[in-house]
Amino acid sequence: MKATDAHHYLVRLDLLNKFIGYFKREAGEFIGKMKADGFNMKKERGLELFENAPTVPLAFDPQFCSFLKRISILSPQERRCLDLFKQGKSAQATGAIMGLSQRTVEHYFDNIKNKLGCSSKYDLLNF
Repeated sequence: MKATDAHHYLVRLDLLNKFIGYFKREAGEFIGKMKADGFNMKKERGLELFENAPTVPLAFDPQFCSFLKRISILSPQERRCLDLFKQGKSAQATGAIMGLSQRTVEHYFDNIKNKLGCSSKYDLLNF
């Protein structure tokens, strides 16, 4: 991961905090048991686990996108825009259906992309 990629994730501290809460809820008991048993990841897996950086940015990892979808809360309007987009509707058609301007729909898409960590509208098709 390049420094610029890391910066991209660090500016999204809201997502990082949500992840921390999710991780504590889901893995807290398991990690406590590992600590009590004296488990040592470095000893178990070796140094290569800590030296190899992932080559694929997290935003394009399907599991990470799925995780973002579960923890990121879209407003009802944003969810409706996303659903209509998945049905092949343009921003103009979505606006007409929802009684909104095309600009408002595009603004919703910017919010959706930010919340879900996507760089383009077409990345949203995976959600």
